[in-house]
Amino acid sequence: MTLHRKPLLLALAATLFIWFNVAFFLWLGQGHTLAARLTHAWYAASSDWLVAATLSDAVMFVALALAWFWCDARARLWTRRRRIGWIVATIVFGSPTLLVYLAFRPASAVR
Repeated sequence: MTLHRKPLLLALAATLFIWFNVAFFLWLGQGHTLAARLTHAWYAASSDWLVAATLSDAVMFVALALAWFWCDARARLWTRRRRIGWIVATIVFGSPTLLVYLAFRPASAVR
């Protein structure tokens, strides 16, 4: 990885993490309860075909990214426990986790 790529990936990860948290709390603030917000989100996803298609595409992209991550980390001889930990972190924190992984990822696999 080039010298300049690591700081860029980490800066992007931090920016996205901040943006996702700001957006989440603004979204949460629009409703009285989390249940009300989740009900609204479900209604929006189930009543608009384009929203449903976009969400299903996002789910497929996430599944492919996690499968790639699993195989890539295994090729670098990571333990199963460590891979599962990163998968859980990615599910909880989203794409910033994968950007951090890419920033600190060794240049080549150990095959």
